[in-house]
Amino acid sequence: MKNTLQKIKNHPFKKNTKVVFFITIFILLMNILAIICHPFAKFYRKYIFHYCSTVMSGVMGLFHISVGEVMICIGIGLIILAVIIFILGFIKMPVFKIIRKYFFRFIVYVLVFIYFTETFHCFMLYHAGTLKKELVQINQRVEKGTLDNAISTDIYEMSGVELSQVSDNSKISDIEKLLLTYNHVTVKINELSVKMKRKSNGDLVNDYTYNECKSAMHHTSKYYPLLKGYYPNPKKIYFSDLMSQQYLAGIYFPFSMEANYNQIMYCSNYPSVICHELSHLKGYIREDEANFIAYVACINSDNDFIKYSGYLSVYYYLENDLYEYGDDSIHSRMQKLNDFAKYDNIFLKEEDFERIEENAVISTEKLSEATDQFLDSNLKMNGVSSGMDNYNEVVKLLIFYYGLI
Repeated sequence: MKNTLQKIKNHPFKKNTKVVFFITIFILLMNILAIICHPFAKFYRKYIFHYCSTVMSGVMGLFHISVGEVMICIGIGLIILAVIIFILGFIKMPVFKIIRKYFFRFIVYVLVFIYFTETFHCFMLYHAGTLKKELVQINQRVEKGTLDNAISTDIYEMSGVELSQVSDNSKISDIEKLLLTYNHVTVKINELSVKMKRKSNGDLVNDYTYNECKSAMHHTSKYYPLLKGYYPNPKKIYFSDLMSQQYLAGIYFPFSMEANYNQIMYCSNYPSVICHELSHLKGYIREDEANFIAYVACINSDNDFIKYSGYLSVYYYLENDLYEYGDDSIHSRMQKLNDFAKYDNIFLKEEDFERIEENAVISTEKLSEATDQFLDSNLKMNGVSSGMDNYNEVVKLLIFYYGLI
């Protein structure tokens, strides 16, 4: 026993230490290069990340469960084990010291893996340019009627905008442009809401498939080439109760390249959230851009349920901005949701939220606040100065999309 412990103790680790050190330095340099050289980050997203994502998400797609969620559970277990082993290391027995030594070396390897995947599957993508420039170019070459990119004249009229101003967008104020976009979306929501299949209690019938969501993304790739290629099936999160407490509808795991969604949220959210998370797999890592891609993909789907989900997904952002920046005159011209749409425009059903609250180990308020702080810090760390407000910035992209700027 003593001889075995002595051999393990004297085993040379210098080579492994050097490898870990150089890998860490390489990752750091790639991070820095992406920050200071945006063309490099753009090249990486288009020609390297695209294929890495296809391969890795394809492998992970072989598993029906969320591998990323399993990894997180293992990680929590490792943290608990690390505390126990650290304490045991103070016991004057050679075996405990050796276990602690090897265990914490393993933890270092895990941390390097996390740093690697976060950098190449997430951090670098934040510096690959924004979608606004692409939108300007697309608006210039898009064929009329191919995409839902035109606001009808009746929307202008109900918004109080004179048709003589339509040909010259510079004559329309920013708040009027916002109102036009909001009214267009609201009218579409109301039109689709009465077409939806419903249960006897008024709930929506979940009328879509994963393949239809993926087909919508493929169709959108005609204008956004990064969206081409393979899409794995999205995966339900097992611990969706905990996810609901954080008000998270979906999540992208960089370390497993999976698109995951909250299986407890109301079904009107499913298609738009799925398309949002799938867009992350194609390199659209900013939240406003993922919101926008999901919107465009959904509203141009052949499936009315998916269209409905797409329009509903941006209603909240448009409404909030109008109430924040508009005056009474603007508010009086805002179209209202009908009763069906109001019922469907929710994150969770009340009974689901009450059940989650009853069984909660940690209060929803504290958990959601901690999540918001983490997401806000993560976005700002990656150069998104608006932090959590980045989700809301989809409004600007919508106005660009409808050719109002």
